[in-house]
Amino acid sequence: MHRIIIAMASDDLGHILESKLNTEHSVVRCFDGITALDLLRHLRPDALLLDLSLPLLNGLDVLKQATDCIPPIVMAITDYTGPSLQETAKDCGIRHLYMLPVEIARILEQLRQELVAMIPGCKSVDTYTRQIEDILLRLGFKANLVGYQQLLIAIPLVLKDSSIPVCKELYPEIAKRTGIPKSSPVEHTIRSAIRDAWTNGDPEAWKHYFPTPSRRKNPYPSNKQFINTIAKRLRIG
Repeated sequence: MHRIIIAMASDDLGHILESKLNTEHSVVRCFDGITALDLLRHLRPDALLLDLSLPLLNGLDVLKQATDCIPPIVMAITDYTGPSLQETAKDCGIRHLYMLPVEIARILEQLRQELVAMIPGCKSVDTYTRQIEDILLRLGFKANLVGYQQLLIAIPLVLKDSSIPVCKELYPEIAKRTGIPKSSPVEHTIRSAIRDAWTNGDPEAWKHYFPTPSRRKNPYPSNKQFINTIAKRLRIG
């Protein structure tokens, strides 16, 4: 059983997360930054779900003052969209940053992957999560896009089974894990995220992973080509 602190100013969001997690984990909730800092120092949790807009002491300041007790998993939510936030969040130990409004299913799925990867001796493909994140961010993907989060689910699934049918099984499985009623939006949101990263990302980084130009009418790779290529690179190491 993992120890999780939920520090949320929003009672509704905090309550939903607690109700989803407390059946399998030891969960403690708080509503302000000073209490969150005190809990971090005394409980030494495995994960922290953090609202950056906490009263009394904001989320970033909590982490700056908790340098000796920041948990291995820090997931934060915010409604601030400043250009330097991603870099500041990373420097403070935040592994995943979500922009409000956020789908709770996305947070829960990412947390599940991170907790599985912490299990000693675990050989799950979830241990590739950080490598996948690094690749996607290097290519220019925006971490707040739904398609980015869906790729974090899709690529490990293909790592586990490279023969999984994309439309018939992969998209429906992603939809199931993220609480989307149908699989069709999954294809669209992943394609949009790839197109955005291709358009705005580093061309040299794209050439590194995709040296051969796409033969499709679009210059960027298809969803299937992208997912399979990144999965293959991870298998090779």
